[in-house]
Amino acid sequence: MIGNTTLQEGDSQQIRQLLQQSQAALPRLQAMLGRPDDKIRFGDGRQLWVYRSDKYQPKWQNFTNVSLLFRAQSHQSKELVVLFDARGNARQWRLQDESREENTGLMPLPKLDGKG
Repeated sequence: MIGNTTLQEGDSQQIRQLLQQSQAALPRLQAMLGRPDDKIRFGDGRQLWVYRSDKYQPKWQNFTNVSLLFRAQSHQSKELVVLFDARGNARQWRLQDESREENTGLMPLPKLDGKG
């Protein structure tokens, strides 16, 4: 796992609810997720915080005798971007959560969709 473990394992709905309440979201978000990966402070007191996390898990075929050819992994990435006003209230935010399968071997794993 790379990045913020709490973001990756945390409850996305709980994070959304915290940010939708807006008031004093900055200290509550920091208590939940810790220090952000990136922080930008603007001259007017606003702040932009970014949290990121990537989780990779090997697939079953990596542990077989054909793993060099058909190696694969699942990749889940999360990114939370929050814009706070000068009082620490959340004004805008975006939470992206993506999952995908990645082939990392010499050949792509054949699709077993029942066609052909």
